[in-house]
Amino acid sequence: LTSILPFFMYISTPPKNYLALIFVCFWYLIFILPFLFMRQKKLSKILMDKLAFCVLAFHLLDGTSTFVALEYNNLWVSEFGIKGYFEQHVFPRFLINYFGAWIMVPLKLVVVLTFLILIFKYCKDKNLRNYLMVVACVLGLGPGLRDFLRLLIPI
Repeated sequence: LTSILPFFMYISTPPKNYLALIFVCFWYLIFILPFLFMRQKKLSKILMDKLAFCVLAFHLLDGTSTFVALEYNNLWVSEFGIKGYFEQHVFPRFLINYFGAWIMVPLKLVVVLTFLILIFKYCKDKNLRNYLMVVACVLGLGPGLRDFLRLLIPI
């Protein structure tokens, strides 16, 4: 019980950074709209699968939140006095230093779309495929929500 209490205190804290909410929503819509269009027009069999689309959407949230946190880092420091955000993983940090924070979204897209294509091509057992996609959903939604909430409630 004592380990859950800080989580509820964190969730009950009202957002302070509405600018981050606007930025994340704006960029997320820009990044997800082509895939929504493809899904609407039934241009991709993989994107028609609800779970596969969730995998893509959750990882796009993670990439977008990371992009916004890093791209507008100076704004968050000046407005809220929070310490600067940085990518914790070695390879993405190298790519961000070389290309810029925007690289997180294409990087996520390449990895996730490759994963989905391979899963649909080689995994014939639907239960195993769904299980792997649920795991991929968790791996995208967890960090994506964490980054998004850290931007909304600057800590």
